[in-house]
Amino acid sequence: MDVKQCQGEGAQGNSRQLLVGVVCFSCLWVLGAVIAYTSFQAELIHVMATYLSPDGEISSPRYTFAKFTLAPVLFALWVVLSAVTYRIWSFPRPFAFWYLAFFVVHFLFYSYYLRIVLQGADPEDTLLEWGTFVLALLGGVIFLICGYMGSRFSIFLGLAWLLFAFEEISWGQRVLGIETPDVMVQYNYQEELNFHNLINPIQKYLYVPFNAAFLCFFTWFRRIEILSWVYRMNGVPRIIQVSDRYGLWMMPMLWIFASFYPGAEYVEEQWGLYGLVLSVLLYRDMRRNP
Repeated sequence: MDVKQCQGEGAQGNSRQLLVGVVCFSCLWVLGAVIAYTSFQAELIHVMATYLSPDGEISSPRYTFAKFTLAPVLFALWVVLSAVTYRIWSFPRPFAFWYLAFFVVHFLFYSYYLRIVLQGADPEDTLLEWGTFVLALLGGVIFLICGYMGSRFSIFLGLAWLLFAFEEISWGQRVLGIETPDVMVQYNYQEELNFHNLINPIQKYLYVPFNAAFLCFFTWFRRIEILSWVYRMNGVPRIIQVSDRYGLWMMPMLWIFASFYPGAEYVEEQWGLYGLVLSVLLYRDMRRNP
């Protein structure tokens, strides 16, 4: 048995032990949280309203309790996923500091703006939402330029980010003074001219699996044989190459569970930024290596 094989088996053993530890912790934590909620429900709601809600009110105690219960479990799973992913997939270490630094700075700014400037008010039509729109719009346009330069998959990404950008501002409904159509008033959760609120309130549960798929597209899905056709599509290999060069899979890994805290709006800002960063780096690579 050679050294590399021994190291590989040792790494698998460590990962297995870490996963077992996380599972045991998760079971004990959930059991304790359920017992506490059934025994001290009023006190727990008061604590959650005081320390977890920006405006000091809990509109949905059960959902907030679910977040409170699942957050440590998801964080523990995130630690395992991050450790295993970082161990298997190469990452240029000089970029790690900058990714972490930006993530923290963005988190602090978001928290400050939401709690101090907005004082817990809805971030609709504020700097947060319009910043997301601008980032996603720029990313979508640059992706389309990359598509014009020959990367067909970039056309799909460009349309996806443009759709995301205009959905974020409800297609300019409030800016242009467009009234909400009757069908949207009836079926749209916020009675707005957009499509993503048609699936509310279940939308808030989709952030985690979507972010996980985001991460896995650049890493783990590449090992699944049945998905190999995706990575042979025109433009995908170059995008993966750019991601590997700059370790872009680190970004979705950092905000994979961020929809629980600091929140969905924060994740959407990260999506907008990610599209801009990836599109710019892809454009730069295509210019240098036609």
